[in-house]
Parts: sequence; C-alpha cells; structure tokens
Amino acid sequence: MGIEKQVDFWADLKTELDLASIKANITTQNVPFIARTHLEHDDWREQAKLALDLKPLISEASFRDLSQVDAMKQQFHDAGITLWVNTLDSVASPGFTDSAALEDPDKVWGRLLRAGFSAIQTDEMAALRSFLPALD
Repeated sequence: MGIEKQVDFWADLKTELDLASIKANITTQNVPFIARTHLEHDDWREQAKLALDLKPLISEASFRDLSQVDAMKQQFHDAGITLWVNTLDSVASPGFTDSAALEDPDKVWGRLLRAGFSAIQTDEMAALRSFLPALD
C-alpha cells in the first residue's frame, strides 16, 4: 500500500526535553515532524528557538495577533521551515477562521499568505483555490 511513506508526527515543541525526545524517537526514524509553535504563549520565543534548532519541514504557528508572526517569519524562512496555519473554525487563531474567509477571503487567507504562511489547513479548499488567482 505504501503507507509507510504517508506517516508524519505532529506535536507541540515547547521544551528542551520535547526537543531531545523528538530527536531521539522521531526524526532518527526518518519520520517527518511537524512542530506546533504557539506564538500566543508567553514562552513563544523559546518555542521558536526550539523549532529553529530542530528545523522541521513544517511548523504550525498559532497566534493572538498577526504581528506575532512577523517577529519570527524571516528566521523560519531562512531555515527552510514552511509556516503552516490552521483556519478550521474550531481551532483557528482569532479572526482567521474558514467562516470569516468565506465572507472576505483577502482579509483572512490573503493576509495569512502575505504574512509568510505558505500552507493553510482549511475545510474550504475549493473557496481557497478560487481565491488564489486574485493574489497575483
């Protein structure tokens, strides 16, 4: 079936202990790791540092305010880490939901893409696809 090539591991990366465990048990097995970085938490700088040390292919970032992304996006891009954002209504950062994107795609998806995110998790893929040409 080839599902061994479809496995990844997604988790918070908040402490040095998390980093050591991920390095020892996940990345050594050639399993891609997706780091979740909570920019809305007080220790966001430490979380970002840990992600930069690990250099996962993708880091999901949640935030209170989009300006928090601006504070670290260049470092992530320079490290080759793709920034991923979740717009699912139940877990999205404040104001950046699929429901809001359906009302005003540029205000949500456009702002996220211009802010440096290049991966968006959405339940509204058709609407996102139809919006993307408007960015050009």
